[in-house]
Parts: sequence; structure tokens; C-alpha cells
Amino acid sequence: MVLLALDAVDRRARRLIGEDSPLLLKSRSSSGVYFAGHSAGAHLVAKLLSNSDFLDSTEGSQRLQGAFLISGIFDLREVVHTSVNLAVQLPIEWSVPLSPQFDCFTHLQARKVRVYILAGQYDSPTFKKQSREFYELLHNTCLMQNMYLEIKDNFDHFDIVECFALDDNYLKNLLVHDIRKHL
Repeated sequence: MVLLALDAVDRRARRLIGEDSPLLLKSRSSSGVYFAGHSAGAHLVAKLLSNSDFLDSTEGSQRLQGAFLISGIFDLREVVHTSVNLAVQLPIEWSVPLSPQFDCFTHLQARKVRVYILAGQYDSPTFKKQSREFYELLHNTCLMQNMYLEIKDNFDHFDIVECFALDDNYLKNLLVHDIRKHL
């Protein structure tokens, strides 16, 4: 599903700006690529990072520099018994195979990908717990040095993303600084 989404974004970009557009050509030769996702989007980015076959076989994936996982859901077993699952209808037997919390990420060691895991102080206890547990998984099993976990004061599940529109926001500046530093 994530691969289909990436392909759709690529096709849309080609249609909007043209196959030979200087903008598209420049993006193909950029020195770094970053993924970011919030909530279910963080889940999708984590699943993409766990897919070593995708990363090994996709043109340009060697330029992956980092990922920003914001207020993510990494263990879907906690969703199955909530009102959210009324619409999603995720069978319990699918919750573990679809959860990044149970995937292997050791292939990221060689890539030196930086992973930022962020959540808000006023996020639900589940989001904060899952952010901490996912950080521990990556840190302990992958022995990755480029891992960062931050539970940011005075933010909730939505503020933490909405704040990126502000010029003087700490989280936005952290991400922009990392991108500029490593490109």
C-alpha cells in the first residue's frame, strides 16, 4: 500500500510539473531525502523503513537521510478494541504483522538513517507509550546511534503538527536544522 502511494505521488509530480522539468530533475539529483509522518502517517513511514527489499531496490533510496515520526501508532493491537476500528475493521490477527513495533530494522544500521520520534506531552498515554517503546526497539535492536526521542512539553496530538506553520517553533527548527546540516 505504501509503495503504491509513493508511486502515485511520483506519477502526480510528473503530470503536474512535467517529465523533463528542471524542478523534477533537480529533485532526482538531490543529496538527501527525508520521510515524515504524523499519527497513522508515522506508522506508514515506519513500515516503509522496515522494508529492506524496498530500500535496496528503489532508485535513489541510498539518499535517505532521515525520518520524522510524529505521534505515531506503532502497535496496532491497541487499535483493534477501540472506536477507531469500527471504521477500519482491522482483524486482530492482522494487527501484529501490520505493526512496525514487530518489524526488523537492522538494515538501517548500514544506511546511517537518523530517526526522530516525537510526541506531545498531552498526547494520549498510548501514543506516548508507543513512541517510547518504538524508540527502545530501534535503539536496542538496531544499535542505532542516530536515534532521537522527544516528548515535547505543552503539545497535544494535533498541536505538535500544527506548530510547523510557525516560524519560531522548536520542532520545526530542529527538523530544518537537521536537514540543512546533512544535505
